[in-house]
Amino acid sequence: MAILAGDAVAASCLVLLTVSACTVGPVAPPPAPLGPVIVLPPAKTAAVLVKDLYYVPDVLETEAGTTVVWTNQDVKSTHTATFSPTEAPVKNPDGSFDLKGALFNVTLSANGGTASYRFATPGTYYYYCLPHEAWMRGKIVVKPSSAAPATPVPVPASGAGMTATKLAEGKVQAPHPAVRMVRFGEPSFQSTSIGHRHESGFVYSVEGTQRISLEGGTADVAPGQATFIPTDTFHTHMPAPGKAITVVAGLASQTNVEFGERVLYDTPELPPFPEGAYGETLWLTTLEPGGRTPAQKHGGLAAFLVLDGTLDLRVASAEHTVLGVGQGAYLSAGTVMQAVNGSDRKLVFLAFFITRDGEPFSTNVDTAP
Repeated sequence: MAILAGDAVAASCLVLLTVSACTVGPVAPPPAPLGPVIVLPPAKTAAVLVKDLYYVPDVLETEAGTTVVWTNQDVKSTHTATFSPTEAPVKNPDGSFDLKGALFNVTLSANGGTASYRFATPGTYYYYCLPHEAWMRGKIVVKPSSAAPATPVPVPASGAGMTATKLAEGKVQAPHPAVRMVRFGEPSFQSTSIGHRHESGFVYSVEGTQRISLEGGTADVAPGQATFIPTDTFHTHMPAPGKAITVVAGLASQTNVEFGERVLYDTPELPPFPEGAYGETLWLTTLEPGGRTPAQKHGGLAAFLVLDGTLDLRVASAEHTVLGVGQGAYLSAGTVMQAVNGSDRKLVFLAFFITRDGEPFSTNVDTAP
C-alpha cells in the first residue's frame, strides 16, 4: 500500500509538472530566417581639397547620392565647410553667422583633416569657411542621379538577426525641437574641455573612456556605454590616456570647433514639442548580415546615426534611404519604418528617441514598409 501511495504521489507530481510545462505558453517559434544578403555597390564619392586657403575645385558638379569628401591640405590653418542657403553667408544683426538650419557645418583640422556629407537631393548648395568667409567659398551643383534606383528586396515584417541595447535614458520638459549628433575628441583633443552647457542629450563613447564631470559628481563612460546629460547642466569632458572619440546624440545648441567637434548629422528645426514631460532614450542596435528590425512605429521623434556598416532605412509611402558610416536620418512620430541590413557585413547604429510621457515607445505592425 505504501508503495502504491508512493507511486500515486509520484504520478501526481509528474502530471503537475507536465501540465505546468504545457500551460506556460505556446511553444516558441523557431528564429525568423535572415533576409537575403545583397552586396551593395560602393557609394559614389567626390573630392574637394583645401589648398592655400581655397576650395579646389570651388565649383563641383555631381549626382544625387554622392558623398563629398573635403580634405584640408593646409598645414597650419583649420577650416570649415559650412552650408549657406544663399551665395553669401547669412549673418545675424549682431554680425555673427546664422547657422540655424545649416545642412552641414563640418570642421577640417589642419594638415590632413577630413569631413564628408552625402548630397541626396538635387539642387545647388553653397558653403563657406567660417574663419575665412570673405573669400573662401564653394558651390556644389547636384544633378538627378543617372543610375536607376535600387529596388529593395522585400523582407518580412518580423525582426531577425537583431540585438538592441538601451544605453541610457533621462527625463526632460518639452525639449528643443531639433537633434544634433556631434563627434568630438579628434587627435588634438587631449585635455579637459572648457565647462559648458547645452540642451539635453547623451554622450556615447566609441573609443577611449570619457570622464564626464557633472554638477554633483562624475561619470566614467567606457567604450560602448553612454550617459545622460540633463538640459542646461554644467559639465566638462576629460578623455583617459589615449585618444577618445565620442558621439553626442542629443539636442545641442552650438558646436565648439576648437575642441575638434564635428557635426555628423543635424535635423532641421522641427515643429515645437507640446508642453509636458518627455523621456529621452539612446539605444545601440546591431543587425547581422541579412538582419532587420521589426516593422514598427514609434510614439515620438526618432533619429539614427550609423557607426558601422550600411543601413537600409525603409519607410512607409517613401523611397528607402541607404545610409553609410557617419550618416543619419530622423523620423517623425507615428512613421512606420523598418531598418534592414542588406549588406554582407555587420551593421551598428545609434537610435535616439524623444517620447512624450503616456505615449507608447513603439508599436509593431504587421506589414513591412
